[in-house]
Amino acid sequence: MPAGTSAVIDGVTVTNGMTVLFSALLSGNNRVYQVSGVGVSLVWTPLTVLSNPPITGDQVFVESGTLFANQIAMFDGTTFNINDVVRYF
Repeated sequence: MPAGTSAVIDGVTVTNGMTVLFSALLSGNNRVYQVSGVGVSLVWTPLTVLSNPPITGDQVFVESGTLFANQIAMFDGTTFNINDVVRYF
C-alpha cells in the first residue's frame, strides 16, 4: 500500500475520502480501502463493502483511472478480473 504524504494510483492522485481496491497485497488483499491523511501521512482504512474474504461473483465498479475507468472488476475466487470477456456487437 502506498505510504508517505501522497500517492498516484492508476494515474489518479488520491484525495482524502477516496476508495481504492487493492488486489496485489501480501496482506489485506482484495479489499476496498478508504484513504485519509493526504498531505500529512496516508492512512488506509479497510471498508466492509465486500465479503471478507471476497466471494466469487463480488463486483466493484471502477470509476476512475488511466487503465480501468468505467469498468467492472469481478472476483473469480482468487483475484479481481477486468475485461476478461470481450463482446462485439
